[in-house]
Amino acid sequence: AYGMVLPRLVDAALKGEPLIVHDDGKQVRCFAHVADVIAAVIQLMDEPSAVGRVFNIGSDHPVSILELAELVRRQVNPNAAIEFQSYRQAYDEDVEDIRRRVPDLSRLRATIDYRPQYNLESIIGDVARSKRP
Repeated sequence: AYGMVLPRLVDAALKGEPLIVHDDGKQVRCFAHVADVIAAVIQLMDEPSAVGRVFNIGSDHPVSILELAELVRRQVNPNAAIEFQSYRQAYDEDVEDIRRRVPDLSRLRATIDYRPQYNLESIIGDVARSKRP
């Protein structure tokens, strides 16, 4: 029931449905392309100094969920509406959300030459293309 915000927003935009943003949309997240994550894992597997260590892999470029919805709308369906929904309406009264999730990639960058190839706009485009018939 939780997560998968980008695919949900893209699905809604493709269907011409409203893009649902929970709470005030100011929650901050980072989005990485699976190809960048896989490339990092492969590099780490080949790096002897990585053995036995734990790494955050992803993106450290934060975006609010409202900004994400606006990007999806602009890129996938400019006519899509953005609607706000409380957590209580979406889930239940006990749900809690972390306002900011931005991984620390310093260990990863100190161990391998991590340079993501995909920005958020290209990630949105790939998600949209994967959902079209």
